[in-house]
Amino acid sequence: MTKTHRMSNTKTYKAWLSMKARCYIPSASGYKNYGGRGIKVCDRWVNSFENFFADMGHKPNGMSLDRIDNDGDYTPENCRWISMAEQARNTRRSNVFEGKTLAEWAAELGLYHGAVANRIRRFGDPRLSADPEPKQLHCRYCGVAIDKPHKRGHVCDACAKEIQRKWNLYYRGKGPKP
Repeated sequence: MTKTHRMSNTKTYKAWLSMKARCYIPSASGYKNYGGRGIKVCDRWVNSFENFFADMGHKPNGMSLDRIDNDGDYTPENCRWISMAEQARNTRRSNVFEGKTLAEWAAELGLYHGAVANRIRRFGDPRLSADPEPKQLHCRYCGVAIDKPHKRGHVCDACAKEIQRKWNLYYRGKGPKP
């Protein structure tokens, strides 16, 4: 009679299977980033879920298996359970500026990831934003400077009134379409 661990339907067991697949099955999703780069599973874990479980314990909810050294193998010394958010920041693709990822800068500054990336690209620093002085707006019809856009767009009050007058004539059938 074969003795089993009775954990084949657990998240921990599925994490162990996924780890092995990434390292040893070329058709597996992610193989090129793991097995394709020479990442292996240690001898203690590769054929023994029980050893993996003894070293790592249950997979906590919302956590993911992580290698501390991204270029190192899956070993007890190099693995831990971390949150998905932390896992997303701990990749070879993570953009880092002054020791913080874009996600960390976004959280600190209360901005979207894309806004932080844009600030770094445009100004060289995520803490800097666009010109502190707003640009002067001008009417798109007559060119006069305006303080704020009219509900019709960048139009001064005089041009907005003239446009409204022309539309009124048009709707009454007394003028051409503006």
